[in-house]
This record gives sequence, structure tokens and C-alpha cells, in this order.
Amino acid sequence: MRSLLKNKTGILLSFLFLSPAFIFAQTAVEGALTTVRDLVVGAANIIFVILIVGGIIRTVAAFIGGNPNAVRYLIYLALAVLIWFGFSLLVADFDAIGGIENL
Repeated sequence: MRSLLKNKTGILLSFLFLSPAFIFAQTAVEGALTTVRDLVVGAANIIFVILIVGGIIRTVAAFIGGNPNAVRYLIYLALAVLIWFGFSLLVADFDAIGGIENL
């Protein structure tokens, strides 16, 4: 009896995994994850842009006002741009490795 139950379960699971509905479910999940990934990457890029624009304004104001920390602000700004570039490069690299197309 137990062997018959295992066979029926195996047959049922094989039909489930080979059915088009299961394949469409995987496609829907992949589409949802791609949407979430795009949302997170887009939000991170917007945050980086806002912070970099604020850094540019702060750096220019420091140089115009003769602030002794102006060079430090410029170095922080350059580091922020490098971090943003590295983030974008890392996301593009993960997309290429994972086979996810850029939309």
C-alpha cells in the first residue's frame, strides 16, 4: 500500500511540475521579482542622485564661502560618485551573470 501511495504521489508531482500552469507560475514569480528588483534599484539611484546633488551644493557653497573644509567636502563628493558608479556597475554585472535582461 505504501509503495502504491509513493508511486501515485510521484506521478502527481511529475505532472504538476511538467504542467504548463507550473511553468506559467514560475514566469509570474520571475516577473514579480524583476519588478521588485527594478523598484529597489530605481529607488537607490534616486537616493544617490539626491545625496550627490546635495553634496555638490554643499561643496560649491563651501568653496564660495571660503570654508576650510571645502576640500574635504570635495573628497566626500568624489567618494560618493565612485560608490554610486560602483553600485550601478555591480547591478549591471549581476544582471549579466543572472541572465536578467535590462528593461
